[in-house]
Amino acid sequence: MANFGETSNFDTNVYQVSTADAVLGGGAGPINVCLQSLVNRSRWLYDQIASILTDLAPKASPTFTGTVTIPTPNAGDSSTKAASTAFVANLAGGAVSVPVAVAPVTLTAAQYGCGTIILTGTPSPLADINVIFPNTGRWAVINRTSGAFNTTLKTAGGSGIALAQGKSTEIIADGTNVVCAVTDQQATGAAAQKITGSITAAPADSGQTFWTSLGADSTVTLDPTAVPNGWYATYVLPIAETHTLQFSVIGGATLDARTSRTGGGGTVVTIRFDGTNFFTRNGRYVYNVQVTGWSNGSVATSLHGLGILNKRIVSLSATCVTTEGGFAVSDKITVSGATVSVNSTQATIVIPSSGLTAINQSTYASFTLTPAKWNLNLTVETW
Repeated sequence: MANFGETSNFDTNVYQVSTADAVLGGGAGPINVCLQSLVNRSRWLYDQIASILTDLAPKASPTFTGTVTIPTPNAGDSSTKAASTAFVANLAGGAVSVPVAVAPVTLTAAQYGCGTIILTGTPSPLADINVIFPNTGRWAVINRTSGAFNTTLKTAGGSGIALAQGKSTEIIADGTNVVCAVTDQQATGAAAQKITGSITAAPADSGQTFWTSLGADSTVTLDPTAVPNGWYATYVLPIAETHTLQFSVIGGATLDARTSRTGGGGTVVTIRFDGTNFFTRNGRYVYNVQVTGWSNGSVATSLHGLGILNKRIVSLSATCVTTEGGFAVSDKITVSGATVSVNSTQATIVIPSSGLTAINQSTYASFTLTPAKWNLNLTVETW
């Protein structure tokens, strides 16, 4: 007895034995012709399935080739789903605008799933605000809010750091608290502290950031007998403040060869102690003031509190509050025509009756600023 020979072929037609066919066996026998076609088809199907199974990746530790695509999980997803390149790109470099209209602001998954958080708006009612982050993660945060209030970045149950308006930082939620990502700027786990009056620097202050409270002058006393060599701390006076941040030194130590330092709005000072003297990290102080309600032919003055120092850099710019000259709201431009002078106590801006000019962003032609559509920004940097 012989077996059917197998040919891997999907025979198009299968012969049907008729009533007139003789029941004859053998390879050409009518009763075997139809069976041979079915045998061929079965072999073809077997070979096709075997080929497919050979090309399939194993469920355990597969190795893919070519371009593999998967669905992109929602931002903030922390499950065991596979992460697409789009998900990773959004986590590392995506940005989201987060309004701070109602306090506190607890970030949603779609918001903290982005790598950059941009804070905007003003809380109502006006009050200090907490922005609540998850217990773990890393973000860049930009504070573009407006109004007289403080913003703190923290976890729901832990501490955090303050972020002044117009400033940015990189933070880490370490499982309990929000801390600065760069440990040289902020002690691990230490929250930024408000200065509510006068404080004396202590060894535990090293690496921390201090912020002045709203509407009050603040004094920091630097005691060389109380802090070790290498001690440092950062002190910030928000740009919107009008009070002063003053440093005084006990004994014979000096601060930049002087015994005190008073900073106006926008001052950021990192004080370091070398075992003998106190120094600023970069040796510079910056005073920023925004002039609103100015007019052509007027004079504006502002007390800078920088004291008498040898060198100064002075710049005057304008921020758009109503579109003009091809510029959008919040655009900052360089202006010409004003005369700016700075002495030991104040900065003076003399605006001619002909007004201030700038270059139109659309036509590249010179145009005169409409005072009501622009705020002036004066920066004095000294060292």
